[in-house]
Amino acid sequence: MQFIGKLPGTILIGLLACTLLSPLGATILFLPGTAHASSQANSAVIPQDISRKLVVTKVNERSVRKKRTKRVRYTVTADVTLTNVSDVTLDGPLQTIVNVVGARCKDKIWTRSFSKIVPFDLTTDYGVQQMAPGDAVTVQLDFEKYVKIRIAYEVVSYGVPQANRSTPVSRTASAPVPPELHRPQLSGGDFHTLLLKRNGSLWAWGGNHAGQLGDGSLAQKQRPVRVEEAADWVAVDAGLEHTLALKSDGSLWAWGYNRFGQLGDGTLIQRHYPTRVGKASDWRTISAGSEFSVGIKTNGSLWGWGANGFGQLGRPNSRHEPHPVRIGDASDWQAVAAGQFHTIALKTDGSLWSWGDNDHGQLGVGSRDARIAPTQVGADTDWVRLTTCRNHNFAFKRDGTLWAWGANPQGQIGNGDYDDLLSPAPVHREMNFREVAPGRRHTLALDADGRLWTWGYNLYGQVGDGSQTIRPKPVSISAAPGWSQIAAGDSHSLAIAADGRVMAWGINKVGQLGDDSLNSRFAPVAVGFRD
Repeated sequence: MQFIGKLPGTILIGLLACTLLSPLGATILFLPGTAHASSQANSAVIPQDISRKLVVTKVNERSVRKKRTKRVRYTVTADVTLTNVSDVTLDGPLQTIVNVVGARCKDKIWTRSFSKIVPFDLTTDYGVQQMAPGDAVTVQLDFEKYVKIRIAYEVVSYGVPQANRSTPVSRTASAPVPPELHRPQLSGGDFHTLLLKRNGSLWAWGGNHAGQLGDGSLAQKQRPVRVEEAADWVAVDAGLEHTLALKSDGSLWAWGYNRFGQLGDGTLIQRHYPTRVGKASDWRTISAGSEFSVGIKTNGSLWGWGANGFGQLGRPNSRHEPHPVRIGDASDWQAVAAGQFHTIALKTDGSLWSWGDNDHGQLGVGSRDARIAPTQVGADTDWVRLTTCRNHNFAFKRDGTLWAWGANPQGQIGNGDYDDLLSPAPVHREMNFREVAPGRRHTLALDADGRLWTWGYNLYGQVGDGSQTIRPKPVSISAAPGWSQIAAGDSHSLAIAADGRVMAWGINKVGQLGDDSLNSRFAPVAVGFRD
């Protein structure tokens, strides 16, 4: 469950689990001497939209007889401009990681890769500098590689975010990220919660009957406990009763309930601690659904595993898959999000796709008919970010408008009524939302100033307005700006306040709020530590 997406023709200086913004580090094929646009990636730290093209210039070239090819040096220059974002404060310079992921020569592909980190300075004195929409900066990257025809690069920028700026919602993974540059991530499962701190350590609390906390026990935790001693986690996503996570080396790990193979380790055995899934180290994006999981690799291929009773794995049979299996042959997937029994995804061309169960119109295809294979939603190609939880979805378009579709019996879409939406429809245009996190039957959002809003089902106080009244329209929970990193579980809500405190509210029967009690809360309370 997560919010992920991709912005065609732009570089997203920023990256990035229910789901909004795409996987980090989109791979772009550059033909020497031509201009190409990068894809938006979900950055772990910098969420700004950058809208300029990369220009690739051949600096020099010389023959190398032994290699039977040429050694070519390229300079990649990106003139980037911030657009449609609130003011940004950067404390120190950014770093740009350039991964050369392969070179193609006729029909031969070299898979050896290397990375380099180069400075991407937005400051002159390494102090604090303000950036506003319209400000432009330039970055130049020089590197060499034996190539003959074309070369594939991943260009990803990271920096240190401030609490007073808008950030994208996502439980999506990214390309490997240095732990010290990590952006905190909150993720809410049905009855458990995870926090990935900026230092790369992973913490969990709440229900643990299937080992979904990953601490080696089956005991619920009312306060955060650390998941192993590792500090190289870069992404996490909590499903119904299982958890997925990525490490900085691109490896995939899973733990918790595994009756349908949703852990992907080839067994149906539940795991009480992080267990590596296969030997692959090229995972870029992950999303945990109710009883299944999906992910995208760095080559753009899409994979799924676990339950497939509703076609949520995009395969023509209902057989459960205990290990990752490829969904189709396409290699241009940019973002994916797993719901209850359905999946939604974005391609690099900005098109929106869905498949699986469709009882509430959650596929957005204009009917309630299920789909067992990826089906394009409409003909628009300007989708940039998406998110889902159980059966309702949100997505942003390139112009910043927010759209919604799917289940709405409790007002979880927030448009003032209780009717399901069978196709994407624009919502909350006047609210200027920049981040959305859907729970099972309620939703959280942040506006451009970082103010917190919620709506939907509220029996357990998950809306956070001090009542138990259903709210079919957004209500303000905090007029104070600077909130970031929102997430929602089954009936509980999570957010990081401007001062860095982790806040939670809603149901708390198994300690999912992490405040050392089992009392449900009808307004935000502190979990007990900062991000």
